[in-house]
Amino acid sequence: MSKTEIWVIQRNDGYFYWDWDYTDEYPYEIKGKFTKDINKVILNNNFWYKAGCKQQIKQMNLQNCIPVKVKIEIVGEDDE
Repeated sequence: MSKTEIWVIQRNDGYFYWDWDYTDEYPYEIKGKFTKDINKVILNNNFWYKAGCKQQIKQMNLQNCIPVKVKIEIVGEDDE
């Protein structure tokens, strides 16, 4: 059995931070995009160590967000 632990950013409504986007207003502002699908977050490589999550939350000014630990585990192969 193999496992990996990563940290992602989660908003208090359960959505995960997965990307950013610029607004059309001047001066341009960076806004975070959120999703319920944790796979989207992992495939987009938006995971860090805990300190990296805290730094990203501060830099992006993400409101109501906290770092959360995610465990990815390989449990074995199907023998059938």
